[in-house]
Amino acid sequence: MSTQVIKPSFTTPHHLKYFKLSFLEQISPYQYVSVLFFYSASDVSGYETGSTSLCDNLKASLSNVLNLYYPLCGRIKGNAYIDCNDAGVPFMEAKVSSHLSSILEYPQVNVLKQLLPLDPYEPVFANVNYEELVTLAVKVSKLSCGGVVLGVCMSHKIVDGIGMTSFLNAWVETMKVSGNPKKPYMEASLLFPTKDMHFITLPSGMVENKELVTARLVFDGKSLSRLRDENNGYSPTRVEVVTALIWKSMMEATIGCSRGEKLVRSFASHVVNIRSRMVPPLPENSIGNVVHFVVTPLVEFEVDKSVGLQDLAIMVKKAITRLDADYVSKLGDDGGFDWIMESREKLKLMISKEIQWSKFSSWTRFPLYEIDFGWGKPTWVSSLCFPSRDNVKLLPTRCGKGIEAWVILDKEVMVQFERNEKLLQYASILRAS
Repeated sequence: MSTQVIKPSFTTPHHLKYFKLSFLEQISPYQYVSVLFFYSASDVSGYETGSTSLCDNLKASLSNVLNLYYPLCGRIKGNAYIDCNDAGVPFMEAKVSSHLSSILEYPQVNVLKQLLPLDPYEPVFANVNYEELVTLAVKVSKLSCGGVVLGVCMSHKIVDGIGMTSFLNAWVETMKVSGNPKKPYMEASLLFPTKDMHFITLPSGMVENKELVTARLVFDGKSLSRLRDENNGYSPTRVEVVTALIWKSMMEATIGCSRGEKLVRSFASHVVNIRSRMVPPLPENSIGNVVHFVVTPLVEFEVDKSVGLQDLAIMVKKAITRLDADYVSKLGDDGGFDWIMESREKLKLMISKEIQWSKFSSWTRFPLYEIDFGWGKPTWVSSLCFPSRDNVKLLPTRCGKGIEAWVILDKEVMVQFERNEKLLQYASILRAS
C-alpha cells in the first residue's frame, strides 16, 4: 500500500486559519463518518486508459476541492477549533485480493473496515491524542477482478452525513471540465457558539465489552409498500415503518433472551438533520455536525399485550415532527447548550436503569448513488455502523425504493432477532459479523 499526502492547490489564507467548532460539534465524541463506493471492472476499465490514471485524477481534484473545504486539511485543537494549517489529507492506494462479487454477496464488517483508510471508531475506544488525528482520509482499493472501491473517512467534528455528501458532490464537480463546486457554508459556530469544554466521551452504557454481532437487512420496494399498507389507514414513511418494525423485533428478541421476563422497557432515538428546520433554513452544504437526536416516549412492551407496529410508527413520527423551528431555535438560545447537556444527563440516568435504547440514524435520503466521479454511478454504497448495542443505520438501495439496515445487537439477542417471523416477511437477513 502507498500513501501520499494531498494538500490544497493554494495555501489557505491566514485570515481563514482558525475554524471554530460550534457546540454541536464540541459535544460530539471524536469519530469519523465513513462511506464506501464500489465500482465494477466494466465501470472503471475505460477510465484507466491513457497516461492519467483514476487515482491521479482523484488526487488532483481533491487538491482543488480542498481550497473550498480547507478545514479538512487541518487538525483539531482543544475541542474548540480546527487549525487550518494545510497539514494535508492521506490518500492511500492498495491492491486487494478479493472479487467484487464475493464482497457484494456476503458483505462482512471486517472486510469493509479493511477497505476504509482508517477505523472510524477507534478514537472512541482507544487512548489517542485527538489533536494529532487527521480530519479526512481517502483510500482507493483495486480488487483482483478489476473493480475499485473508494473509501472515505471524515471527522464527525467537522461534518455529519449531509456535510459529507455535500463535500463528495463538490469533489465530483471539481472532476468535471466545466464543474462549478459550491462553496460550503461555514458559520454554524455563529448560531451555536463555541463553549469552553474538553473533549467528551460517550455515556458508559453505549460502550460495552459484550460480544456484539451485526446483521444486514434488505427491504425491497415491494416489501416496503406492503409493510406501509398494513397500518389501517395511517400512511407512515418508509423510515418510520422500518424503524417501528426493527424496534419491535428488537424488543421481542430481548424478551426472548430474558429467561422468564415478559416485559421490556425501551425507547428509540433518531438522528435528525436540523438545517431545513431552522428559520431561516441553513443551506444543505453547511459543514458541521448540524444534527440533533430525538427520542420517543418510554414504552413498556409486553409480548402478551403487544404494542402494535402502527403505535410505534406514530411514536417515531411524533418524536421527529416535534423537532420544529421553535424547538431548534431553543438550541441556539442562551440556555440551549445547558438544555442539551441536561438532556444528556437524563439519558445517562435512563441507560443506568437497564432501559433498552434503540438507536437509529438514516441516510436513506442522501443521494449517494448519484455520486459519479466520471466512470459511472456506484454498484453499491455502504458504511460502517457504530459498534454499540441496539444500534441501527439505514441506507438507501441502488434502485432508490428500498432500504438497507445494518443492525448491531448482543449475540444472544441477534439469534432471536433474525428468527422473527414478522421481520422475515419483509426483509432478507444476512449475518455480517
